[in-house]
Amino acid sequence: MLVLVGAALAVKLAGPVVAAVAELVHGLVIAAAILLGVAGAGLVAFITWRWHRYRHPGAARAVAPRPSAARAVQPPPEPRAALERVPEFHLHLQTAPAGIYWPSRS
Repeated sequence: MLVLVGAALAVKLAGPVVAAVAELVHGLVIAAAILLGVAGAGLVAFITWRWHRYRHPGAARAVAPRPSAARAVQPPPEPRAALERVPEFHLHLQTAPAGIYWPSRS
């Protein structure tokens, strides 16, 4: 009797379990396809870079110029006087009456 109940329960749950496994496999296939696409693009970029280095061996080997003789550091220039004083700034904020934002509850 217990075997029959177990078999009936397995048949009843088999549909959703199979659907869940199929969705999981579908997600894994999508993730694998994305990873393979990124890896393929990286491989193409690497092969292109190697091919360019093979055809132009000195292109990436630029020699930095030699440093010239060191010069003494010059002191900063004296600050210049301002042409005129900046006028003061006054800010006047105007607010609306309290009844507009918070109506009375009368």
